[in-house]
Parts: sequence; structure tokens; C-alpha cells
Amino acid sequence: MSSPAIRKGWYIGALLGVIFTATMICLLCAGLWPAIGADDPRIGAPIAILSFGYLVAGTVLALRHTTTHRALPWLIPLAVPLAASLIPWLGMLVQRAYLSSFSVRPVSGEGGLGDVHAGIWMLFVFVATSLLPTAYLGWARFLDSSMGARAPWLSWAPAVALGTGIGVAFSLLVLLTAARSGTENRQLAVTGKDIPEYFGVGAEYACVALPSKDAPYYGNRPPENAPVVIFGQKGDRVEYWDPKSHRKASVRLEDAQVRLVPHIYSHC
Repeated sequence: MSSPAIRKGWYIGALLGVIFTATMICLLCAGLWPAIGADDPRIGAPIAILSFGYLVAGTVLALRHTTTHRALPWLIPLAVPLAASLIPWLGMLVQRAYLSSFSVRPVSGEGGLGDVHAGIWMLFVFVATSLLPTAYLGWARFLDSSMGARAPWLSWAPAVALGTGIGVAFSLLVLLTAARSGTENRQLAVTGKDIPEYFGVGAEYACVALPSKDAPYYGNRPPENAPVVIFGQKGDRVEYWDPKSHRKASVRLEDAQVRLVPHIYSHC
């Protein structure tokens, strides 16, 4: 039987592993990997391998010789249709959080596969982070087989409950990061710079002219000499965001002349 010092070392090692993995996922979700140099593959690749290896190996160690492990061959096929239906909805949440800075909503079908990519990313974050307690449980029990008898609090119920809470928290972090990216890109538009694409949400720039003074519009009147930012058309209306007034407005297509231009600094 291992000594108390060795058992304590196993505990600390397993705990450090889960803290490292959670921290790296947190930094990735917040878009802060460049701050630690992880955008360089020579640094980011080992971090990703270590984090992914800890998570997957720990989960396998926790599930082996359990009823859940034996049920996985039929649980996974049942989960695929649920995940497939969730992905577009999750992606729409990410796009909506991003566009909240412009006070507009994403246009369905305008982003191509962008909402699918965003949904897969958010689902991956939720699943990976929700498995963190389970991975810790697997590693700790593997390193010290007598741990289960001495630590009954490390059972499935607390691990699943805690993991679900962590997964939801990290999912909210993804949405907060999307909103922050929208704010940063809105500032780019204000300073006269083009807005980069974000998970399929691409900005277009248009000159909007009203043929008569009596033409109806909602919100601010479109500027005459500068382009506005649009994110797709909704039926017979187009919503636009004016970088000069920092406000959203909309107009019916039949009441205005809309001409796309290549850049936000183009002349109308």
C-alpha cells in the first residue's frame, strides 16, 4: 500500500492536470492564446495534445469497467441526432451574441456553414469542459486505486453535476467572447476599417439612397456620403448600421436604392 506522501502526490498531480486543462480551454475560449504565444504551432500544439490527452485518457479511465462504458456503443448513435439538431441553434446563439453589438440579428441562411462551425465549436467546448471532473476522477482513481473507498464524494453524481455547471459556464464564456469580438469589430467600422468575418457573419458595405424626401425609413436616415454596414437582407427590408451615428436603422428595399461597395471607406 502506498504511503500518504505518495498518495498526496497523486492527488496533486491529477488536480494540476485538470487545472492546466481547464485554464488552457478558458484561454482558448476567451481568444487569449496569442497572449501566451500559443498561436505559434510549436507552443500551441503541445498544449493542445497535453490537454486533449489528459481529458480523453482520464474520461476513459473513469468509464472503464462501468455500465456506461458498456452502453457507449448504443448511446453514441442516439446522441448524434440530438447533437446535429443542436448545432445550428448553438451557432445562431454565437452569431447573435456577436451581432448584438450592432443591434441586429443574424439572417438565416446568409452565413453559409458559419453557424454550423460556430455550433460545433460551442458544443465541443461544452462537452470537453463538462468532462473535466470525470477526467480528474478517472486519473485520481487510476493513480491511487484505493481513492474511491476513502473519498466517496468523488462519485458520479457530483462529477456529472459539477461538469454540467462547468460546461454551461464555459459556453457562456464563448458567448461573451463573441460579444466582445462584435464590440471590437464595431470599433473598426467606426475608425473606417473593414470588418473581418466571424463564424460566417460577414459584413457588407452599401450606399443607401432615398429617392424622395418622403420615403419611409425606420430609425436614422441613411447617410448620403458614406457607406453603411449591412449583414444580409431580411425579406423586403434591409437593416443597416451606421458607423457615424453608431445606430441601427432599416428601410424597405422598394423605398430605397441600395448599392453595394467594396469597402467601408468607399465613396458614395
